[in-house]
Amino acid sequence: MRSPLVPMLSLAGLALGFLAARIEADPGSERASSGAAFADGLRIWPFGLMDSVRDPLAVVTMGVQLYNAGAAPVYLDQLELLDDRGDSMARLPLHGEALAGDRGAVEELHQLMEAVSPDLSHRHNHRLFIPLDQRAELDPETEARMLTRIVAGVRELQAGGAAQLRNLRFAVDLGKVLGAGALPGDSGVLTVVVSGRTADGAAWSARLAHEIGLLEALFGPPAERLGANVVDFEGLSKGFGDRMLIGSAPTAPARGTPATCTCTTAATRPSPAATPAPRNHSTSQGLSPTRN
Repeated sequence: MRSPLVPMLSLAGLALGFLAARIEADPGSERASSGAAFADGLRIWPFGLMDSVRDPLAVVTMGVQLYNAGAAPVYLDQLELLDDRGDSMARLPLHGEALAGDRGAVEELHQLMEAVSPDLSHRHNHRLFIPLDQRAELDPETEARMLTRIVAGVRELQAGGAAQLRNLRFAVDLGKVLGAGALPGDSGVLTVVVSGRTADGAAWSARLAHEIGLLEALFGPPAERLGANVVDFEGLSKGFGDRMLIGSAPTAPARGTPATCTCTTAATRPSPAATPAPRNHSTSQGLSPTRN
């Protein structure tokens, strides 16, 4: 039973890799926030949104993934970002782009990926439906059937060009989200609003509120310098026997300047070639006879 699972697991790994590639990487946190917003069939998934940041004044790139779980296509008009007070920060026109519907097929794939072992699906993070600590352990046969369904679903997604998914990226001004004077431990809410039309022209909108926390700075301010000198030393000298090589050195080289020393050179040693060979020296590997 275990041997046939090996190629199936390999195919599942490739399929899961493709689906994971449709998820925007989260550049600033170790987990993605749970939850998704939806209106009619549209879902706003928080893949690509940061949970926490260290610089409260930075402008960073984040993203969301739009997904149409309905049967009919929807048409995207605009994405708008709102700050912690609900004021508009930025607008991204989407020009009526069509997003095909798949009747919840991709949503089911995500649920299956969160149901199987995270060691296989690599879904330790970016979980929307089943918290990791609430995932039930599955027997090998059940998990194998789920992996088979994931492989088939991802192949269908590849063949269709993932027309029901759309990754959007945008710049976020953290100063407007966190507010002036934010301190470590504070947080602010970034709201993503997507608006559009259905096939019959009816307007709709969906919004996702996402909390962003402020962490301690990665590096604190530089410590106060203890002095102007790099190192202090005195009485430094170096020699071999009675041959003095270094007779004096500066006591305290200034910061930012190379340390120098005054060296005294001993008399030149005779080269090995000029050294007379010892008497009765032989380079032979064996014993040599000697005359009396």
